[in-house]
Amino acid sequence: MPPARGAREETEAYYGHPYDPAPAHGRSFAAADYDEDDDYDERPRARRGRLVTPTRLLLALAFVGSGIAALYGLFVVRSLPITISSLVVLGMSAGLLGFIAGAASIGLGRDGRGGRAVLAALFGGVMLMGASGSLAAALVLGLLVTR
Repeated sequence: MPPARGAREETEAYYGHPYDPAPAHGRSFAAADYDEDDDYDERPRARRGRLVTPTRLLLALAFVGSGIAALYGLFVVRSLPITISSLVVLGMSAGLLGFIAGAASIGLGRDGRGGRAVLAALFGGVMLMGASGSLAAALVLGLLVTR
């Protein structure tokens, strides 16, 4: 008589291993569930979201616009309030873009697209480092203005 299976083994037999890629359409791709007559592939299909969403477009426009405004306020007008406010907006938009890229890298990794996941994670890290630098520069310049 074979040994009794525990709850964990039964769960893995039904749903698959927890680290397997997410199945498409909520369907489990365990061997017992797969029939040759099914229209599904054995591999889960990648979720393909839109590359340009309204949120990403708005954040990218805020990032580019505030970068231009910071350079304009620093080099052309030589106005610290314009520079400080645009650096704050630049830091916030870069930070949000970095977090969005980090979340996208998790989804890409789960879908089995490791190369794109690494690139998205690197882009997100660079954006977050730029955001921290921009906010630090705005803080330092703000302290200079108040004295």
